[in-house]
Amino acid sequence: MASSFVPARRRILLTAAVACGVALIPSPGQAAPSDPSTSAEAAQLVAARAHDLEVLSEQVNAAREDLAARQAAATEAAQQVAAAEDAVTGARQQVRSVARSAYTGGRFSAFESLISSRSVDQAIDRLAMLDTIGHHRADVLATAQQATDDAQAARAAADRAAADAQAQVDRVAG
Repeated sequence: MASSFVPARRRILLTAAVACGVALIPSPGQAAPSDPSTSAEAAQLVAARAHDLEVLSEQVNAAREDLAARQAAATEAAQQVAAAEDAVTGARQQVRSVARSAYTGGRFSAFESLISSRSVDQAIDRLAMLDTIGHHRADVLATAQQATDDAQAARAAADRAAADAQAQVDRVAG
């Protein structure tokens, strides 16, 4: 029994030594899944990367076109702001002119036109003239108010367009 026990012990030690030796022998490393091991795999990887690059290139071109469109919209909005501000300036000059003429021209009321008229026809003519002047003043004030509103709307549109363009630049750059 002792003789059969020793060879079993030797076999266990020998097996353990061989296992350790095999474990310590350097083996060739296995390639990572993305590293090609053949030329066909390399060609497939190049084609996949080329496709990814094409997709990114299209996205960059689309972003450039979008940016150009937004910058054009911002430029157009700025031009509309300038035109609206010019209209406001003109309307304010008209308001000043109406106010100046009302101040320096004295008060000419409907009552005064009736009293100072020499005939009914003259009174009707003066009242019609006062009505025309009143409508003109109202039109000037309405035009000035509309020009101011348009200028504010154009300024808001220009600010939005500029903010959109800046956001697009930030998205493309980031």
